Amino acid sequence: MINLFKKNHPLRDYTTFKIGGPAKYFFEAKTIKTLTDSIKYAREHQLSFILLGNGSNLLISDSGFDGLVIKNSTSEIKLLPNHQVQLDSGVLLSKAIFSLLEKNLVGLEPFIGIPASIGGATYMNIHGQDKFWADYLVSATIYTKTNQVKSVPNRYFKFDYDYSILMKTEDIVLTNTLKLQPGSKEKSLKLIKQLQQKKLHHPQISAGCIFQNLTDSQQQKLKLPTPSIGYLMDKVLNLKGTQVGQAQISTKHAGFIENLGGASSQDVLDIIKLMKTTAKEKLDLNLKLEIEIYG
Repeated sequence: MINLFKKNHPLRDYTTFKIGGPAKYFFEAKTIKTLTDSIKYAREHQLSFILLGNGSNLLISDSGFDGLVIKNSTSEIKLLPNHQVQLDSGVLLSKAIFSLLEKNLVGLEPFIGIPASIGGATYMNIHGQDKFWADYLVSATIYTKTNQVKSVPNRYFKFDYDYSILMKTEDIVLTNTLKLQPGSKEKSLKLIKQLQQKKLHHPQISAGCIFQNLTDSQQQKLKLPTPSIGYLMDKVLNLKGTQVGQAQISTKHAGFIENLGGASSQDVLDIIKLMKTTAKEKLDLNLKLEIEIYG
């Protein structure tokens, strides 16, 4: 299978941060079978690998990744009885939302604007408004660390805030089965427009919010009106707009680090260190990263 892999393939255009050096090997999987075949090959040949969905919530080193990067481009959307739907893990969330609206299936609108794939949504248990991905997931098929395809229920994932058990296992999500509801396409499109307007201030060339929001106890201890990391960086620590190289704590939303055009991974890492150190020194606060770092 290695003959199908591209060599020294640049990664920056596969991430929302637009940062990242080359992958030693690169493969785009367009079907569930080629996805599992490539994962199995990597495991059997002790080849380090990572999966890319939409490339959000991650930072890849400028030196790249010394292993196999698998781009998950699986794309099937299958309607099931009782307003359920099965989605391949490579389907982009935005595509799923609008495709399902064409079938008058609603419910996922709170997640509009989140640049995730279905697999990434499950891995992170994404949240939008007051909804979590776990609220909709009925079951999933996974590819286990022993290379078996297995169907598992919602409870298997042990979902929590920005967390699923996938962060501790070697299981890979192949498909999700979601429970939605029938509804008005026109009404949902109006809601989507309203939510999109609220997110216009979010920087586009970024990996999303860098740190998890504060816990209830942290918020109460600091007596803050919101758990938002953006508020903390802006109003409390006064770091909004701080720049290292071409990376900047965004002036649009201080919970984001923005690539101003030519940021290196080291620029971003230096700002992350500054944010963590400042929060620790001034507030005795340990911030938890929301993104993952590779390479």
